[in-house]
Amino acid sequence: RPYRQRRIEVNMSFALPWALAFFALFVPVILLYLLKQRRRHVQVSSLHFWERILRDEQKVTAYTKLRKILSLLLQLLFITLLALALARPLFSKELLGARRIVVLLDVSASMTAEEDGTTRFVMAVEHAHDVVRGMAFGDSMMIVAFADSPEVLLPFTSSRTALHGALDAAEPTHNGTDLDAALELLDELPPGSRKTHVYLISDGAYPSVEITPPEETWFAYLPVGEAKDNVGVTAMQARPLPGAPRDFEVFFEAFNAGEKEVRAPYELRAGGRLVDAGELILPPGASETRMLRQYTREGGVLTLYIDHKDAFPLDNTGYAVLPPVRPIRVVLVTAGNLFLEQALATDPGVDLEVYTPEAYDIERPRAAVVVFDRVARLAPRGGASIHLGAWPADFELTAAEGGEDRIVTGWDRDHRVMRHLSLDNITIREAPRVTAPESYAVLVQSFEAPLVLFRETESGPRLVITFDATASDLPLRAAFPMMMANSVRFLAGVDARETWAGHDAGTLIPAETMAAYIEGLDKDEAVCRVLAPGEKHGDEEAPENATALAPSPWLASRVGVYEGLTLAGEWRPLFAVNLAAEAEGRIAPSPEIPIVAPEALPMIEDGFRLGLEPYFFLLVLAVLLLCVEWVLYHRRIVE
Repeated sequence: RPYRQRRIEVNMSFALPWALAFFALFVPVILLYLLKQRRRHVQVSSLHFWERILRDEQKVTAYTKLRKILSLLLQLLFITLLALALARPLFSKELLGARRIVVLLDVSASMTAEEDGTTRFVMAVEHAHDVVRGMAFGDSMMIVAFADSPEVLLPFTSSRTALHGALDAAEPTHNGTDLDAALELLDELPPGSRKTHVYLISDGAYPSVEITPPEETWFAYLPVGEAKDNVGVTAMQARPLPGAPRDFEVFFEAFNAGEKEVRAPYELRAGGRLVDAGELILPPGASETRMLRQYTREGGVLTLYIDHKDAFPLDNTGYAVLPPVRPIRVVLVTAGNLFLEQALATDPGVDLEVYTPEAYDIERPRAAVVVFDRVARLAPRGGASIHLGAWPADFELTAAEGGEDRIVTGWDRDHRVMRHLSLDNITIREAPRVTAPESYAVLVQSFEAPLVLFRETESGPRLVITFDATASDLPLRAAFPMMMANSVRFLAGVDARETWAGHDAGTLIPAETMAAYIEGLDKDEAVCRVLAPGEKHGDEEAPENATALAPSPWLASRVGVYEGLTLAGEWRPLFAVNLAAEAEGRIAPSPEIPIVAPEALPMIEDGFRLGLEPYFFLLVLAVLLLCVEWVLYHRRIVE
C-alpha cells in the first residue's frame, strides 16, 4: 500500500566556524601523553624494602594504563566540547520543535479592575513575561494587544529582551473588547512549517467567539481576575435647555452587574459644586435611569459619582461638559415695540441693545443678530438680520398694495426657527400679499401667501416676517418669545445639540466636531493644545506665535474630561468621554477559554523544549568533564 513518509532533515551549521580551529589542541595533548617520563637512577642501601612495592606496581599496571587512557579521552572530549561551544552550533528548527508564538494580551477597560492590590492588566503582563521566559531555542514570538481593535506591539522576533521591553511598555485602554478582530490576525499569518501556539491572556469577561482555527495552531488560555460584583454608570448625557441656557438636564443610567441588590448613593456636581444627590436601588442584573434638571451659572464640568466600592472603579464616575454661557449680542432697531423688546430682553441667552433708527444710522453697531422692527435697513455685511414688517428694496420681495386679514394655516415644523411652536389660529390684520422668488424658504404661510421667509445670502442670513407683529395676536401668544429665541440662535449659528454631546471611549471624533471644540468665538479663545484625562498640565502659557490646532479626527481613548490650552494661556474643558459600555461593566471572569470551535479546540500541551542555545549545554558538560579529570589527576598524584 502506498504511503507518504515525512522526512525531517537534520541540518547543523555554526555561527562562528573559525572556533573549530581549537581541535588543533588534540595534537599537543596526545603528544604529552605519548612522551615517557625519564626515570631517575638513585642508589639505595638495600632492595629489601622495595620488593613489595615493585610487586604491587606490576599488579596495578594494567588498571593504571586504562585510567590514563580514560584521562586522555576526557581531555580530548573536553577540547571537543569547548570547540563546539565556541563555534555556536545551530540546529534545524524542525529538530528542535521551534514554534511561532502569538501572545494575545487583553488591554480592554475591564483589565483595569483592581484585585489584591494590583490590576488584572499587571497580572496579565506578568503571565506574558512567563511565556517569554519559557521560549525554546528557535522560537519566535509576536505580541498583540487587543481591545476594540488589535494592535501589534511587536512582530515576530526571537529577542527576549525586545519582547520583555514591549510588554513593559504596554498600557491598558478604556475601550471595549473585540476578540474576534484579534483572532482574525491568525488567518493572516503567512504559512510556515512551524507550529503556531496562541496564548490568550485575558479575564474572558465577554461573550465567546466562534472560530475555525487554522491548521497547525494550538491554544492556551491564561485567565486573570476573580471579582464579579460591579456597579457603574453605563450612559450619561447633558444638555442646556434651549430657552434657559443656564439650566441643564442630565440623563444617566446605572447598572448592577452583581448577584445581590445594591443601594448606592450618587452625587452630581457642577464645577465641583454639589447640585444634586440621591440613592439608587439596583436589583441584581438590573439598570435604572434618572433625569435630573439643575442650574449652573457658568457651565463647566459635570461629574456624576456613584458611591459603591467595587473592583472596577473606572465606571463609577460619569462626565459631561457644558460650555460657558455666552450671551448672543443682539441689536434691536425700533421706534418702539414693547412686546418685541420684552421678548428679547427676558431671554437669558441674549445680550440686548436697543437703538432708534436714527441712532443706528449714526453708530452702526455690530452684533451677531440685528433685528429691524418696521425699519427698512441692512445689517452690516456678513451679519445676520431679522426684518419685521419692512425690508430693503433689494430683497426681491414684492408686496401688493393694500392688505387683508389673514390666518396662519401652516408652518414648517422641522425648521429650527419653528421648533416647539404652535401657531394655530393666529390672526393678522391687514397683512400684505408678498411674492417671493424660489430662493426663499417659506416657514409660515396663510394658504398660498407666505408670512415668514428665510434666505441665506452672501451678505448673511435673512429672516423676514412680512407682517407687522403689532397688528396681530402673535405677541400675546407663548409662541412669540420662543420663536424669537429660536430665530436668534439659528441665525447666530448656535446649536445646542452637537457641541454638548458626550462621547464613548474608543470612538473617533470627526474633524467637524473637533472644530467646534478647538475653534473659539474670539481669536484668544482658540485652542492650541489638547490634554487627555490623566495628563498633567502646569500654569504654562501658550507659546509665542501659537496658532489654533487644525481640526482633525481625534480618538477618544481615555475616560474623563479633555482639556484645551487657549491662545490666551487658559485651560478650559473641551469635551467628556465616558465608558458607556455595559459589557465592560460585567467584569466576572471566565474560567474557560472564551473561544469555541466546530470541533474540540486544540490546546497546548507541556513538553520538553530546548530553552537555551546548544552552546550553553556544551559549556556545562565541558566544565563537568574538567572536574572529573581534575579528580582523576589528583588521585594519580596521591597514588
